[in-house]
Amino acid sequence: LFAEMSIEFTNPEMLRAMAASRFAGVTFGIESLSDQPLAEVGKTIAGESYRRKAQQLLSYCNSIGLSCSCYYIVPLPYQDRSSVLNEIKLLQTFGQVELMFLTPFPGTHLWEQAEGSLVTRDFSKYDSYHIVYNPSKMSQNELVAIYRDTVRQNRNLYTKTQESSA
Repeated sequence: LFAEMSIEFTNPEMLRAMAASRFAGVTFGIESLSDQPLAEVGKTIAGESYRRKAQQLLSYCNSIGLSCSCYYIVPLPYQDRSSVLNEIKLLQTFGQVELMFLTPFPGTHLWEQAEGSLVTRDFSKYDSYHIVYNPSKMSQNELVAIYRDTVRQNRNLYTKTQESSA
């Protein structure tokens, strides 16, 4: 069994219970590990507290043998290529990282902020796998390259895991 979890609403006791109940792993949605405020993407926990809690929970999963992976959302308005790459590298020390593209939805605060930077209003592409938001601090080409590199690294991680279990 696997579960998708929120950093905000997860604690070590929940993870211990899941491990005891034979869960194989958990996936966390990680918006950012920076100290920037996360209120603009609807989080109720501050950047520094969120980062600290995320790292504690990911480490704890590894310590109790609960596999963990991360859905990492890019790019937040204040992120640049370097900050995204640094956060991906850190998250990869805990497990696999799957990139999800920031997707502002109508009626949200993020939509209001991003409205002038939207690439498309074709809502069939508002699925976190298409770039619909043009970030101010990196190009779409940089985002695509980061995505491809992360997929490649996941493939390498999977191959190494399969080889070591054979």
